[in-house]
Amino acid sequence: MINELDVEAKTGMEIDERVRKLVCVLNGLPGIHTFSSCGGHDNPGPGQARLDNFYVCFSIDVMGMHPTKKAWKSVGVITEATMLGEVDFMQKYGERGCPYYNLMVCNLFDEIDDDSISMLDFEIKGRFGANPDDLADLITEVEKGLRMQC
Repeated sequence: MINELDVEAKTGMEIDERVRKLVCVLNGLPGIHTFSSCGGHDNPGPGQARLDNFYVCFSIDVMGMHPTKKAWKSVGVITEATMLGEVDFMQKYGERGCPYYNLMVCNLFDEIDDDSISMLDFEIKGRFGANPDDLADLITEVEKGLRMQC
């Protein structure tokens, strides 16, 4: 995990307390770079999440037209952790508020020229009281091989 001060210095932005651990864990994965996040607000403005929600946006390293192997592996770790988090939530609370975590592609590419892609962007959303620290812990467990989907 990367230190939160290093992440804030790298991005030039302050990180909401609620999503700090998740942002640091994501930035510690090979090929992953967060660029936007929100921990939720009582009266959300444009681009902000509701109090019981959060989001973190990240891009992955690409070389030419393809994500790097390390970045793609990191996306696999994040995907596995979000699926495990959803299963854990469903087992604990039933179907209330499903989906618990949602990982989606939010910008397929930003064309530099006809032959290359500059980035691939994703967004993780937590809804209905999802805890970003729990997801950060799951990502760490999956990365270390401590937990996997059956």
